[in-house]
Amino acid sequence: MRRQVVTDIRVPNSVWKKKVFDTLHELNIIPETFSGKVVISFKEGGISYIEKTETLK
Repeated sequence: MRRQVVTDIRVPNSVWKKKVFDTLHELNIIPETFSGKVVISFKEGGISYIEKTETLK
């Protein structure tokens, strides 16, 4: 399995990370105070699988 960390985005880290959070929150995938991991798999240009793991404190 090939993994790549996104580092070559032409906007500051805080900008694109906030946009990703806002989108996932707006779609009710994650709540405002989410702690955990979201994995999104793509297949043929569409989303084929979403996995959410939440850390409970």
